[in-house]
Amino acid sequence: DIPFIKIASGDMTNLPLLRYAAEKDKPILLSTGFSSFEEIRIIMEELSGTEVLPLHCVGCYPAGTKNAHLSTIERLRDEFTQPVGYSDHTVGVLASIAAVAKGAQVVEKHFTLDKSQEIGDHRLSANPEEMQEIVEKTQLIRQMNGNKRGNEAYACESNIKASMRRSLAAANVIKQGERFKQENVTALRPSGGISPLHLDDVIDKKADKRIEQGEILRESYIS
Repeated sequence: DIPFIKIASGDMTNLPLLRYAAEKDKPILLSTGFSSFEEIRIIMEELSGTEVLPLHCVGCYPAGTKNAHLSTIERLRDEFTQPVGYSDHTVGVLASIAAVAKGAQVVEKHFTLDKSQEIGDHRLSANPEEMQEIVEKTQLIRQMNGNKRGNEAYACESNIKASMRRSLAAANVIKQGERFKQENVTALRPSGGISPLHLDDVIDKKADKRIEQGEILRESYIS
């Protein structure tokens, strides 16, 4: 039983075929070569009741480096807010690997056992060694893509965050009752005191105690 249906770029506007494929209740991989973005929108709307994964594709054989246009992967992802992929017609493996870095969840690459043949797609196809390289390196890229930064630092940063970040500190001796100014406040490691992000909240406040040069500022030091 086939897991999905692939629609080639030449048939992307073949509405009877698309409707027939949609009736099969299978996910559809849709290559978008030769298309305007408006055509892609029309077809995605037509197939809105079907699981469709659009593949960015440039219908050149081969597509040169300047014609890979990998930024379209991001546009497809942002426009349709769903997984997207890439159908690679370039020579070599770099575009397939870069596509995953751009966010492609699926990569289609033509395959051959003999790249020396001049007929058909052999020169832009991957041989077994190149296909292995694509698989291995795209897996690494997906790991590198990881998770978007959220409200907390990444777990791997926690061990050195405190030592790398800075706190507000006294640039010189600050007497009790003296006001904090740009000139007598600096930022020194480690963190744990008042963050330099809150500099403006400290300036013009009074010191509640004598603060030695280089001493980290604490909330309790400020009037």
